[in-house]
Parts: sequence; C-alpha cells; structure tokens
Amino acid sequence: MIKRFSALLSFLMAAALLLCSFASFAEGDSRVFYDAFESAGKEGLPNGWQYHSYQQEYCYDPTASSAEVVSCGDEHGSALHISVTKDDDAAVYRTVRVEPSSTYRISCYIKTSGVVCDAPDNQGEPSGANIALREIIVRSRGVLGDSDWQLVELVGVTSATQKELVVSCRVGGYSSVARGEAWFDEFTVEKLSSYNGETVNFFAGSASSDDGDDTDGEKIVSGDKGFGAMVFVIVALTLALTAGLVALCVSARKKDEAIVEDKSAASSERERRRDKLEAIKGRSIFDMKADLLPASRDNKLHFVKLDWIFVTVLTLVYAFIALFRLGTTCFPTSSWSANKGESVTITFESPVTITKIWQNSGVSQCKYTVSSDKGDIVTVDEAYGVMYRWKEYSAANVGEVTSVTITVNGGDSGRPKEADLVFNELVFFDADNNIIKVASAGGAEALFDEQDTVPGYPSYYTGMYFDEIYHARTAYEHINNLNVYEWTHPPLGKLLISVGIMIFGMNPFGWRIIGTLLGIVMVPLMYCFAKRLVKRPELCLLAAGLLTFDFMHFTQTRIATVDVFALFFTLLMTYYMYQFLCTDVGDDIKAMLKPLALSGLFFGLGCACKWTCIYTGAALAVMFFGKLILLGIRSRKLAESDERHADLPRKFGSRAIRLCGWCVLFFIVLPALIYCAAYCRYYTAQWKPAEQARILMEEPERADTAEEVKLTLNEAANTYIGGVIQNQKDMYGYHSKLTSDHSASSPWWMWIYNLRPTWFYVSYVPTYTVTFKDWDGAVLQTQTVNYGGSAKTPEAPARPGYTFAGWQGDYTDVTCNTTVTAAYTEGGSEVGSSVTKEAVTAPAPDRRIGTISTFGNPAVWNLCFIGTLALIVSLIFHRRRLTMEAAFLFICMASSLLPWVMVTRSTYAYHYFSTVPYIILASVYLLKYVEDITAFRAEEDGETAFRKFIPKIKYIWLAAAVVLFALFYPVISGVEAPETYIHLLEWVPFFKRQISNSAGEVKRTLRMGWTFLSYGS
Repeated sequence: MIKRFSALLSFLMAAALLLCSFASFAEGDSRVFYDAFESAGKEGLPNGWQYHSYQQEYCYDPTASSAEVVSCGDEHGSALHISVTKDDDAAVYRTVRVEPSSTYRISCYIKTSGVVCDAPDNQGEPSGANIALREIIVRSRGVLGDSDWQLVELVGVTSATQKELVVSCRVGGYSSVARGEAWFDEFTVEKLSSYNGETVNFFAGSASSDDGDDTDGEKIVSGDKGFGAMVFVIVALTLALTAGLVALCVSARKKDEAIVEDKSAASSERERRRDKLEAIKGRSIFDMKADLLPASRDNKLHFVKLDWIFVTVLTLVYAFIALFRLGTTCFPTSSWSANKGESVTITFESPVTITKIWQNSGVSQCKYTVSSDKGDIVTVDEAYGVMYRWKEYSAANVGEVTSVTITVNGGDSGRPKEADLVFNELVFFDADNNIIKVASAGGAEALFDEQDTVPGYPSYYTGMYFDEIYHARTAYEHINNLNVYEWTHPPLGKLLISVGIMIFGMNPFGWRIIGTLLGIVMVPLMYCFAKRLVKRPELCLLAAGLLTFDFMHFTQTRIATVDVFALFFTLLMTYYMYQFLCTDVGDDIKAMLKPLALSGLFFGLGCACKWTCIYTGAALAVMFFGKLILLGIRSRKLAESDERHADLPRKFGSRAIRLCGWCVLFFIVLPALIYCAAYCRYYTAQWKPAEQARILMEEPERADTAEEVKLTLNEAANTYIGGVIQNQKDMYGYHSKLTSDHSASSPWWMWIYNLRPTWFYVSYVPTYTVTFKDWDGAVLQTQTVNYGGSAKTPEAPARPGYTFAGWQGDYTDVTCNTTVTAAYTEGGSEVGSSVTKEAVTAPAPDRRIGTISTFGNPAVWNLCFIGTLALIVSLIFHRRRLTMEAAFLFICMASSLLPWVMVTRSTYAYHYFSTVPYIILASVYLLKYVEDITAFRAEEDGETAFRKFIPKIKYIWLAAAVVLFALFYPVISGVEAPETYIHLLEWVPFFKRQISNSAGEVKRTLRMGWTFLSYGS
C-alpha cells in the first residue's frame, strides 16, 4: 500500500509540472456599487474609502491637498471634497468587486472651482478633476476651471481573471499634477450587458496570461502556422520519450528480479543480492521498520583529495570566466547638476562643427537643449532609461560654432529635493570623430574633466543595461539616502549591490561584482549539495559543472539584479534543511538545531531579497513537519520493538515541541527582524522626513523646520512599521496586477523545454571603410574594418621611375573612415597625395554584434528535464521507493515552479532560474542509481558494451555542456561576434501567434523560439 501511495504521489508531482488552471466566468446585469457620500467615517473620508497624495508620499508635504465629506448646500446634499493648494495628484479610492470578462460603466457627478493643470498626461490632455482607476493608467475626461455639476463616465472591460477594480475620485493624474477644488457625488459602478460605444481596458496589458484560456470568442487571428506544429512536435516527443522510459524501466525491473530470484543460487546468495538491490533502490520515506535505535548521524562532508581538486579547479575556472570583461571601472566619478531653467555656456578652443554628442547622466531625467547662436544643435527629452551609460545623439548641422549653451528644460517634479539634471560627463565630437576640446566650461568643469573615460563605443561593459537601470540605480540611492525608485522587491538585494558600489565605485564593475561573487560561490555550494546527495566526487563534479556552464547561471550572476541573491539564499536554506532531514531519532536536539537555525537565517535573508523565497519557505515547512511526523512514527515503532525504548515516544514528543518553539524563532521572528531591518534606508530617506513634515504642520511649536523635529520612540516605531506594511501592500498590488503582454514574456511550459530566451542587450560594433588609392586618386581597394581593427595592406602598384615609400594614412587602428594613399619617392623626394578622411557610412552587412540573452544550456535544461521525468518514471514503474532524497528534490522543484504555473501575471524565462539547480540534482541522483544498478547487473551476469558505456555518460554530458557554453558564449556574454554566427546559433525557429477576441482586437501574443538580437517581431 505504501509503495502504491509513493507511486501515486510521484505521478501527481509529475502531472503538476504539466497542468495549468483556467479561469471561469459569470454574467449578469446590475449596479454593483453606489455611494452618495452622505456620511463620513475615519478622518472625514467616506466609509470604506482611503486617501492618497503624491506630494505627501514623495515630497513630504502634507499641506498640498486634503479630502473630506462636506455639505454642498444644494440638491446634492453632502459630497466628497478634494482641495489641492499646490500641484499634486490627490485621490480618494476604494476597491470594488467585479466579474471577469465583463463591461462596466463608472460614473460620477463632478463640480469644480479653479481647477488648473499645466501639463498633459499620457492621454495627451490635462488631467483636471476626474474619476480613475488606480495601479493602472486609466481615467475619464478631466473637468477644468469653474464648472457646475456634470456627469463624467468611464466605460471599460475587465480581463479574463480580474475580480476587482480600485476606483478613485481624483484631482490630477499620472505625470499631470493639478490644483484647485473639486466636489464628487453619486459615485456609481454598474455592469453592462452590452455597450456599443468606445471602451478602455480596466486592466494592464493583455486580458489573460499567455497560457490561459478565454471564453470571450477568442480566436487565433494571425501568426506563423509553424507555431502549432512546433508545439505538437514537442508534446509528441515528450510522450514518446516517456513511453520509451516506461518500457525500459519495466524491462529492467524484470531483469533485476530474475537476478535476485535465481533458483540456482543458494538462499544466502539470493539474500545478499536482494539486500544489495534494496540498498541501491534506497529506503522509502514511508519505511518505518526499526529494530535498533540509530546512532547519531555524521553530518560532515568528508571531502577526499579528489573532491578538493574538482571543486577548486571548477571554481577557479568559473571565477575567471565570470570576471572576464564583467564591467569597466574606468567610469566618470564627478558630476555636474542643475535645475530647470538654469544654463551654462561652453566655449571651444577654436571654431568647430559638432556632428554628435555623447552623454553619461546620473540619477535624473535628461531634458535639456544644446544650442548656439546659429540654432539648436541637440534637444533631449529622456526619462531615466539612459542613465549611467553612454548615450549618443546626432547633432543638427548648424555650421561652425565657437560656443554652445546647455539649458535645462525640466526634471522629475516628484523628486524636488534632487537636481533636475545630473551629468557625469558630456562629450562633443567633430566630423572626424575626434573629441572636441573645451576651453572654458563656465563653471561646469565637471562635465569635461574625465574625457579619458570615454569608450570607443557604448556597450554593456561601459554602462547599465536591462533592469540594472532599476536595481543598480536603487542601490546608489540607498548609499546616498535618496528616495528609492525600485520598490517592487524587498530592499536587501539592492543593499548587497550597494556594497560593491561602495568598494569599487559607481561603475559597471562595482554594481555587478557582488552578484558575480555569489555566482562563483554557488559552484562549491552546488558541489557540497551534490556531495550530500550522491557522495561520489565524479557525480558531484557533474552537478556543479552543469550549473557552472549553464547559460542562465552565467548571465543572471553578471547583471546587477536581485535574482542571483534570491537563488543563492534559496540554495543555502534548502541545503541546511536537507541536513536536518538527514537526522534521526538517535540524534540529540543540538544536532538538529544547528541546520534549522542556518536554514531559517538564510530563509530570512532570501525573503528580504525577493518574495519568491517565500515559496521555498512553504516547502521548508512541509519538509520540517513531515520529518517530525515520520520521526514520531519511527520512535513509536522502536518503542514497540524494544521495551528498552518504551519512553522514546514521550522523549521525542518533548523534543519535537522544543524544536517547534525554536523554529518559531528561526523561521518567523528572525526572518521578520531581517526583513524589517532591510528597510532602514526607506526610513531615513522617505518615511522619517514625511512624518517630520506632518508633525511640523500639526504641531509647529516642536521645531522651526521639519528636519529639526525629533521623533519619539513610539512615533519612530509607528512610522517604520507603517512604512514596511504599506510597501508590502504596494508590492502585492503591483505583482498581482502585472498582466501586461510584454514581448519578452513566456509561459512556464516554454521554460521547461527551453523555448524562449529573454533578451537583455545588443550593441553594434561600429564599422568603417579604408580606401586605398593610387597617388593620382584612382581607387585600388576598399575594405570594411570593425572598430579598433586594421585593414589588410594591399600590394602596392608599380610606378615606373618611382620607388614605393609606403602608405600615407592610418589603417592599423581605424576609428573613422580613412583614405590611404600610396606614396613614392623620386630622387629622394616623396611624392603623393595627402591623407583625407571621409564621412562615416552605415554599418556593413558582416558587422560584429554584442548581445546578451538569458536562457538555458540545452545540455542542462533539456537533458535535466528529461532526467527529472525519468526519475519519476523509475519511481513509479521500477519499484523504487520514494526516498528522502527524491522527495526533497521534488518538493524543492514544486515550490520554485508551481507558483509560476498558477499565476496570471506576465512571466519570464528567468523565473525558472531557481528551479534549475534542483533538476540538475535530480538528474545526477538518477544517474547515480543507473550507475549502481548497471554495476549490479554487470557483477551478476557480466559486462556488456552498453554497461561499460554507462559510467562514461557523466563525462560526455559535462563535455557537451562545456562545448555548448563555448559555442553560445557570444550570445550570453555580450562579447562581439559576427552577425552571421549569431544567427547560426538560433537553432529553435521563431514563431509568433496573435490571439484576438470576437471583436478582432488582439488580446495577447505568444512568441516562441530563439532570438538573440531582439524580442522577435
């Protein structure tokens, strides 16, 4: 019965990896919500409503706006009144329950007085007073000026999984602050059975996840026909593979049974064979047989000389690969800053023609104009995506100039305490691609004091790319006690990134080094993990080697994001929980407490980096309580089998209670303290100043300025805890509603087949032409040369009566288009044309490209997925027990993958990152079993060629992973390679399928295949 139960449990775990939930729908007509604002509740707001002010939260100014229920003195009776005295985005909001895939009308009467809005929002119009949805950018038309009561409506549709709307009465909008007074009344939300007018989406992006169903007449409208064929082939291959493994395992089981039950052997020999086979299959976690009280377990790894050699060499090899061209430290360190309306005049040494400008900006938006007395040369209007990297802008042709003026046009109004424009360095180039020297900077010398840091061309090596603009930037803000920009993940990961910045500076190497070091440490950690599971050095080398040469491990540990920290702490927390699982009833409580304490510590550190570690925390709880239950049963069995242990159940019960008490400290109290402590910079930079400003407004006698207000211990504690709680609400709201159909997203089933990379970065190495001419101007040869390269010198033409004296021109280190002319001597005097330089042309077809995509090494992801399936098959059909090792790995895999199967938000390939180590360990664990069972058969009935081959699999497998890593290195490292070679690596063809609703509107797009230069068309 226990065997059947273990087989069923294994089958269910396998099925869970291949199933996905679908949403259900309901229809109906009704007014789902109505509020006439006739009564006030807490703080004068309508009951059930909450208030938010952009100025109050981010600018520490609680005086900018207010909201309360007031009497209007007309037919509307009482109404909600929002008063905004300074430019603000103020809203009173609440949550309303709705049904999926339905149409709703939101309406409200609005009256205004002096409502002014100076800037349009994303809809291209001033926001004014309006009704809007929170958490997504959707609002009604805005009411401006002085206006009597008028009805304002907003009609939209919900997504296939949506169950609520966060509605609001608002003065202002996203990027469009307003001021004035507005009254709101008779706020209504009603469901419509049909609507012929224009609607908007009441959700962000697509209506459902990429792998979800849809019942709103959704159909395929366009896309490659090969998409469906590709899916069919993948599923068919998986089924065929599984069927083959089943047949192989059933056949192997019969052979093993025949060997054990050989009638010609003596009973003692049959018993020996049976015991050996049972040892190979392992002990089931449900096996409660016990005759003797087991001795305390030895939890030491017991490294032998071969272990030390393997782990040292592998770690050093990966350290070199990971640190090679990680990022430059030659980066601007000084900066110049200015605010809107300020300007500075730059004077050059001589008249120049500016052809392009490079900037390297800091934490600021880039809104400025470079002008001269002949007209504007460059006008830039960029947000934060261009900071801490070199960005090029082409200049307008205004002719020669002797000076230019830089004028700041704007900045982020939500960060008034910070400069509107921050430049680390500015570079002007002339027509020959030479840096123009500045004679006078007008007090902005920091703009031009580090021109030696200018690279030949921008790349990942010289600046931020992908999500570094969020995480590395926030790390810098933590260091400098600034408002944080990236708040969608807990702070610890960014604090760890900041350690590297404080040591090495705010440069690419500095913000990447800590994650890379942890990626290096993961190699010996993975080796130790495998050592506990499979013991053998060669198999441990395979496990650690597969992780070392996995593409995603390489890319994710070399970019300054928080995923590497989450995985590192996840591995540590599960590693020490496995140590606890290896204990038995014979171990004392101290032996159990040490691994539990370390597991809890790393659980807390992981949760403070990324919420995905909470999923693993649930797995730790399952393993802990499951182990206690099994140990309790085992102690009872021991007591029943030997009266000397009659009190063992009572003793173990007491020990279990103490363990549970300690685990409350290790897994709840300690993680909570770590998690809250990680918010220290939020408190000093944001929460404390906001609270000081609030107190100063209400109790001006406490200080002259907000900075002088001293918070009491109670005020400080309430501010800190309240801020932490609010950030959790904000994070949950963000992630739970992140359903956008991003072109980089992919559903979970594409990850397990390694079908969809996430593209991070691309740059094109500049190419130039070198033209070789005879002295009379005739073109002899033209060559295309990559930046920094050299042309191949052609053979010089013979000139009767002259001696060839060499080529005039620089073709050994090309940085611009160059004309090289043959020079000759006649009678000792050199003759020939002078060197000229021509304008840069477009890149040539055989250009070199640097690109970074994150996905899996096929020798790791694809083969380990097969290995995981094979392990499940062997457990079901080979009479192999569900051992503690297998159960542990399945629980770890389920905790890291199943949450992504069930979520409806956008998901990406790197969400599979935390599952990869466990499918590697599962596959290596299976290989150990295959090697053991093969050796058993060889010992019993002789060697065969196939049995001799089995022990070599691990070396072939590791070699394949190394070879593929070398082949794909250009597309995962950013190192430049020919474009033709990069396209050759796109082995999985790209397919796209668009899906629309009955109205013909595209609701989502599925993309599958390998693209390394873009997200795909």
